[in-house]
Amino acid sequence: MNALIAAVEGVLFVASKPLSVLELLEVLGGEVSEERLTVALEQLADRHSAGPDRGFCLARTGAGWQFRTTDDAGPHVTRFVGGRPARLSKAALETLAIVAYRQPCTRSDVERIRGVDSGGVLRALLDRKLLAIAGRRAEAGRPMVYKTSPTFLELFGLASLGDLPSLMEFTELGPEDMASLPGEPDAEGQITLQEYAARRAIEHLDQEVDRRLRAAEGQEPRNGESS
Repeated sequence: MNALIAAVEGVLFVASKPLSVLELLEVLGGEVSEERLTVALEQLADRHSAGPDRGFCLARTGAGWQFRTTDDAGPHVTRFVGGRPARLSKAALETLAIVAYRQPCTRSDVERIRGVDSGGVLRALLDRKLLAIAGRRAEAGRPMVYKTSPTFLELFGLASLGDLPSLMEFTELGPEDMASLPGEPDAEGQITLQEYAARRAIEHLDQEVDRRLRAAEGQEPRNGESS
């Protein structure tokens, strides 16, 4: 097992992109089973776990496994390599978060929540491969249905969509937690996906989510009462 862990560690160290289990199996030449490789990856992830005293960690994303710099070391590494972190406009993050939490959804679903035309933003996110087409909805006009892509998971360091913070997590925040939520966007009007998710989740995204939360608490509004 130690030899296998060393081999996987070396391959991932020089890889320029996340590698899936199938890709790693191919690199290893069929010398190991998928079960053994999975165990090796988990042990390697424990060895290279993220922490305040670590500069990099082994992370699992939607596309596979990859060594990544930790949040604490990231800004210093960026300055050294001279690159700029991937940034998205506020409009792009709003659209991306809505699709992530409500997928599969159509352009009209997104625009109903944002309140503005979102066709251009959706096209831009498709071009950046952060969104993908999931088919067409069986209704008038057969509108296209959008979903997040593996690149979305990779960019935000998520192993799966289940790693997104849930709406209920944010609606149940206490006073101390609320005080620690991110403030206003920076000068460029840009916020992170988690910041936007927190804000929109607290606002319940739309009246339907708000209604369901009230119903769960036994506070369903009576007929004629505004929700």
